Amino acid sequence: MNTGRAVPGFVAVVLAVLVVGCGGGARGGSDQPGVQLPPSAAPGPAGAAARTSIAESSVQDLAATLRANNVDDPERWARVITQSRPYPADDPNLGKLRQVLAQNQADPPTIDRITNALTP
Repeated sequence: MNTGRAVPGFVAVVLAVLVVGCGGGARGGSDQPGVQLPPSAAPGPAGAAARTSIAESSVQDLAATLRANNVDDPERWARVITQSRPYPADDPNLGKLRQVLAQNQADPPTIDRITNALTP
């Protein structure tokens, strides 16, 4: 038996299986484990310049920011936020966003964690 040809072929098959298996995750953008999050994703009060924009961010980026701010079910809230666009650009207190979150049964601590990390 010629093992000189079998080993490289076997290695190629194993690598192909590994590559295909790694591509099936549901997360994308910056919402992947191990991806460096933006400064706005740091838990706690964020400065206005370090917050994630609700007007421009993708669902994945919003979910990553919400996850970093300990928001339960961040994917759901990111979808709610993006589906309720547009938001007024001149609303620094995020009044419309707060209203949308309340209509979707977000409790006050969740609303605070979400709005803490976002900007119009």
